[in-house]
Amino acid sequence: MKKRLKKRLKRKLNKKLNKIRKHLCLPPKPPPPPPPPIECDVLAYVANSGDNTVSVIDTATNTVIATIPVGNAPYGVAITPDGRRAYVSNYLSNTVSVINTVTNTVIATIPVGVSPLGVAISPDGTRAYVTNSVSNTVSVIDTATNTVIATIPVGIGPEGVAIGTVCQ
Repeated sequence: MKKRLKKRLKRKLNKKLNKIRKHLCLPPKPPPPPPPPIECDVLAYVANSGDNTVSVIDTATNTVIATIPVGNAPYGVAITPDGRRAYVSNYLSNTVSVINTVTNTVIATIPVGVSPLGVAISPDGTRAYVTNSVSNTVSVIDTATNTVIATIPVGIGPEGVAIGTVCQ
């Protein structure tokens, strides 16, 4: 019985307090402070087709900080928007190497069409598009599963690919 009475009184008091608050001109509560900035390195990933590696360059010091073995004749490189993965086309292996940019190691090798060259990542980071210059196709990779989900026929000898948002 006492608990019910307490609850009822508490509700009535809260209603009255809310009415009073509406009539007072109090400044709004300040927003919480922003989170501290995340420390990020700006790195360049360079495909070295002559020795089947990718060099990682720290752009702050202009020094090579890692050399990563990949497939044969790496050519194109694209980095996901969150910076966590690099996708590298391997021209003579007919594959794409996926690099974890935190550990600078290959975490997946994805078979694609013949002689892949260009690589581009969708703005939301969910897809990688790879041009296959001899098979005249574009492989679409699901970046969550690192599998080819579509192969699109295109013109003869596709090389470069770019993705952008086009507004009408």
